[in-house]
Amino acid sequence: MSYLFINNQEIKNDIGNPIPVTISGDVGELHSINNHALASHRGWVMDDTMRPMISIRINPTGTSSNNLMKIIEYELGNNNAAQSTIMYEWYEGDLTISGATIPGWTNINSSSYAQYRIYQDQYSTNVGNTFTIPNGTIMRHSGLIIGKNVQGDEIDKPLTGGIDGKMLTLCLKRLDNATELDLWFAITIKELL
Repeated sequence: MSYLFINNQEIKNDIGNPIPVTISGDVGELHSINNHALASHRGWVMDDTMRPMISIRINPTGTSSNNLMKIIEYELGNNNAAQSTIMYEWYEGDLTISGATIPGWTNINSSSYAQYRIYQDQYSTNVGNTFTIPNGTIMRHSGLIIGKNVQGDEIDKPLTGGIDGKMLTLCLKRLDNATELDLWFAITIKELL
């Protein structure tokens, strides 16, 4: 339990007892990833097919269900001013990925147990990835970008580590037409302690 202090003086109630303060919120390490430096002068190129963009998970090796991680903020933006409509969906669980070669997992940093992978986009002659949703995979959040960008809420359900841990995958597509469009993302996660 914590107690309230102001100017190094403990604050007490009118009968002389210290006032307890409860601090809410998840405690943990923050990490961030984005795609601004993956390609020169372009983002992740999307079209009018729903495609996986990025997956995030806790490395199942050396972790257990006690290792937890949450997405506490994400932002998605494009370069098309107010002239585009994009649907995005966050899935928890495995997706059946097809199309281009599935990329390997990358550690967010050397001290982190969080990992991510960015799927191939539709740039130039790229094949791009597509997916199907197997039983047991759940859409946890969805939204629209109308115009230039969106700042998303946190995804409140934490991911767990270990052999039974799941991943979150961001999938998206353009709704208003088939013209290819660059998209950038910034995601902040918290590894919960």
